[in-house]
Amino acid sequence: MSIIAVSNFKGGVGKTTAAVCIATLLAEGANVLLIDADQNQSALLWSKAGHLPFDVLTEKASRKAMMGGNYQHIIIDSQCAPGTGESKALADGSDLLVVPTTPDGPSLAATGRVFSELADVDNAIALVSMVPPSPQKDGAEAIEALDRADIRHFSRQIRNGKVYKRAFESGLTLPQMGSRDRAGQLWRDWIELKSELAGVLNNE
Repeated sequence: MSIIAVSNFKGGVGKTTAAVCIATLLAEGANVLLIDADQNQSALLWSKAGHLPFDVLTEKASRKAMMGGNYQHIIIDSQCAPGTGESKALADGSDLLVVPTTPDGPSLAATGRVFSELADVDNAIALVSMVPPSPQKDGAEAIEALDRADIRHFSRQIRNGKVYKRAFESGLTLPQMGSRDRAGQLWRDWIELKSELAGVLNNE
């Protein structure tokens, strides 16, 4: 069983979207539980229509569900703006801590703060998300900034698109959205990320 936590000090960086998309990737051929530990309960709202291919439960409800041992993967959508020490606790309690960041100064600064708290942790990795389309170079510049700060990151960037908002409103995953709003194109970002994710989980 793998446990993947998703967290950042700053809101609005695509944390819940990343948690849902990672859960969707891992739900192909496996039982997945997404624990919504965020006070906004966005993942629970996303799952309300009952279309997601994995279970979404509150932190409290998940305790009983996990006792059955039926899940191969557990994804934790952590609370927004965790306090000092909580990122370290998340990393210590999981196999991987994914830190999504948008390619702007405040988000990258918040990501830097997370990794400064995780100085002795080797299972955390940043994910550059909500990247604007070409010819804008925000994503590449964010990767360069992470490299300068010696912050480990996925090489694949996640592009932004209206489809994420509409998927949330419809209670669907991107694959379930079909061809709407470039869903297939944007889902390829996550498909390409999957091999990186597997390598990180296997310590490759």
